[in-house]
Amino acid sequence: MVEYLARDQDDPEYLAGTWLRELAVKLAARDGITVSAVSYDDTAGFELEVTLVSAPHHDPIVIGRSRPGHHCQITLERWLPIDGEPGIEDAVKTIHAILAASACPNQARIIDATAERLGPFGRCMSLSRFVSR
Repeated sequence: MVEYLARDQDDPEYLAGTWLRELAVKLAARDGITVSAVSYDDTAGFELEVTLVSAPHHDPIVIGRSRPGHHCQITLERWLPIDGEPGIEDAVKTIHAILAASACPNQARIIDATAERLGPFGRCMSLSRFVSR
């Protein structure tokens, strides 16, 4: 599907999108994730929209790429309830977890280290420890 969208791009644009297409393939291979490629009439490239199969009603994470294609940018938009102390505390924990995960130099540890959390020594932590269900 992603190669189909890229078929009409000129050579520089096609080459710049190579890594984003590879990312799309790897994400789509993961169980429980839905990946959509979205193209716009006013741009030559495309973005990815990623959702969980179990939560299709949530806004997707949107993934775009830098002009040369060496970096991607993820956009996470979530509405969090803050109409009372439990909601505010959950929002604080969620925001902290996202910031801490973003600061972790070894992103793979975020997924693998479910029992760790960001402590006084700057260890990486798991989002699941901070986000209440």
